[in-house]
Amino acid sequence: RRDRNHPSVVMWGLLNETSDGPVFKHAVSSLPFVRGLDRTRMVMLNSGRFDGQAETIGSLSNPGSEVWENVLSDLHPYRRVPHTAPIIEEFRTMGSEDRHAFISEYGIGSAVDLVQVARHYEQLGKENVEDAR
Repeated sequence: RRDRNHPSVVMWGLLNETSDGPVFKHAVSSLPFVRGLDRTRMVMLNSGRFDGQAETIGSLSNPGSEVWENVLSDLHPYRRVPHTAPIIEEFRTMGSEDRHAFISEYGIGSAVDLVQVARHYEQLGKENVEDAR
């Protein structure tokens, strides 16, 4: 409760959904500068990894590290609602022993057709469950 209304910095993020190019390359090369300012926090390179370089350039630098590490996959899953059993299973099994999943952005896709969603719950006989209200 002590820190409830006190903002804090838990990590630094350099880019979001940026493709490969000069801006991405500059971010990759800027890690020493960032580490000169703060060695205590994780640094994310490019949230969503739209750059196509995730296999060769890691997604994060752990506290104290001077390199981009390839220890997780930074994902932006957007799935339709309500989530089906296969979608729920997909979320449960994201990542691997070698590369854990880090979901830095999550959403339900495009605009929701509320009438269609309500009808779906009615068809299931579940119109009174919390998600249907």
